[in-house]
Amino acid sequence: MLKKISFYALALFLLLGPESPGVEAAPPAQSGNLIVNSGFETTGGSTGAASWLPWWSEIAKPADESLNYAYKPSWNVDSLNNNDAQANIYAGSNSQRVVNNWDPWYAGVKQVVSAPAGAKVRLTAYGKLWASAGDWPAPADTTINARMFRRIHPDGSENQFDNVVVWSGAINPMGGWQPVSVEATVGKDGKVGVFLAADYRGNSRKFMASYWDEISLVVVGASTGGNTPAPGATTAPQPTSAPVFLTPFTLPTPGPDGNIIYIVQPGDTLWRIAGIAGTTVDQIKAMNGLSSEIISVGQRLIIGKSAAAPTQPPAPTAAPDTGGATAAPNPTTAPAGTQVANVGAATVCAMLFEDVNGNARRDANEGLVTGGQFTVVDTTTGAPVQTYTTDGINEPHCFENLPAGAYTISSAAPAGFNATTASTTPLQLETGSLSNVEFGAQRSAAASGGAEDNAGSRSRLRIALFGAAGVMFLLLAAGVAGFLILRQQR
Repeated sequence: MLKKISFYALALFLLLGPESPGVEAAPPAQSGNLIVNSGFETTGGSTGAASWLPWWSEIAKPADESLNYAYKPSWNVDSLNNNDAQANIYAGSNSQRVVNNWDPWYAGVKQVVSAPAGAKVRLTAYGKLWASAGDWPAPADTTINARMFRRIHPDGSENQFDNVVVWSGAINPMGGWQPVSVEATVGKDGKVGVFLAADYRGNSRKFMASYWDEISLVVVGASTGGNTPAPGATTAPQPTSAPVFLTPFTLPTPGPDGNIIYIVQPGDTLWRIAGIAGTTVDQIKAMNGLSSEIISVGQRLIIGKSAAAPTQPPAPTAAPDTGGATAAPNPTTAPAGTQVANVGAATVCAMLFEDVNGNARRDANEGLVTGGQFTVVDTTTGAPVQTYTTDGINEPHCFENLPAGAYTISSAAPAGFNATTASTTPLQLETGSLSNVEFGAQRSAAASGGAEDNAGSRSRLRIALFGAAGVMFLLLAAGVAGFLILRQQR
């Protein structure tokens, strides 16, 4: 009898006793990522990372001594275990590095993986560039015009230069991490080639490096059983939820540069805009450099281009013969008080979103941040040309009438926030171009410390209560045992 009571008391103590401090529940297993060694945490391959292969382009040095050539670079893994810089590792302990000294290069890493035939897949990769004439930790040289791409071969080939390869947009994340995504439909063989590329052609510095981390390839659309749509079927993916029907808008008139600009209205989605404009979501994302399907009211989007951009009639070079009559002069300047648009000028639209989960991309439940500041700088002069302070309502804010050229746009997060994306983005603006830039910021620990402290207090209180309960059960068991022993001795 005494043994039974002691067993029950011990069982109750183990069931209700104090939690083990410092032991957390295991996180749910990650699923859906088709990439092998996506964080480069496993080493031992030809690139320094297992399961990844190197690729490169070799272009002979021209006789004119220009920098339009490419040599084979070097591959290795940067690791915290080797005391490499934390800044060059986005997550975990490792990142993939490709680097060369002085000579330009065009190279990267690749991998072929299995995927459901006919499914739509999305490749997302975090990339960073660092080029400098000095040794680390010298700041990155933001005048370098290097580029990074992500590519998918839908038929599973290892040929990164095949004409069916689907390319992402080019970015130049010099000195900071930035994610970019690209989507493609898997071919009939159920394999895709994944390529990460960086291009330093035309540049020369002591160090020219690219870093890659946290690569994912996920299925974002159901398998159709093949890569070729059935005759008469639409090539645009269909929404999985019931569509919201809104009054169709009239297509805007093309601007002087030929771009058709649409301003996002309440209730708009990329699906609706693409359907009315007669294009696809992917095409709109590509034209505007978007990495997700999240848009905001007031955002300016290119939704198409006219077949031929209207041209301005040339000004006469000489006065025409009027037969003695006096012709009205052709004015060369607008009358006083007239606002003259900078025809063909570029536009940059920016927003600062609250990156609640710190994943460096804007999710559907993440709003805007008030009190941040954007600054557009002309890199040829180093002078700021426009600034703006966010109000959390009227963003994205568009900087207009920017002449074509090289710029940087930077974001300064307000007090209580830490940046989760690169704070500065280089831009090479073309005449009539429209660029959209998203910056993320997360509330700092100090700003959200109250909630964390309350959670910690509740956890400590729970531990104390369970501990007290355990002690009470032990005392109760000891008392019952003593009573039974005394009873047996009578």
